[in-house]
Amino acid sequence: MTVELTALGTYFAEGLELEIMNRLSLHDGGNLLLHLFDKQDIGGHVLRCEAERALVQVGEQKWWLQKQSGGRRERWTVQAAERV
Repeated sequence: MTVELTALGTYFAEGLELEIMNRLSLHDGGNLLLHLFDKQDIGGHVLRCEAERALVQVGEQKWWLQKQSGGRRERWTVQAAERV
């Protein structure tokens, strides 16, 4: 299953806020499709998923997605893997 995320920015970087469409769950080994505001779409993979965060790989870089609270859509923020 592929989880689609919309990025509230024009590039994928630390501090970027993401929204998961249709409240799909992230799971180990899953695919990601990230929609950026500049109409660029990039793919990635979920390496590890926990209750409130997920380790993902986009290109050669690894990032933590940290789940944020509440709202009608799930919101996540991007953190560099080395910092967590």
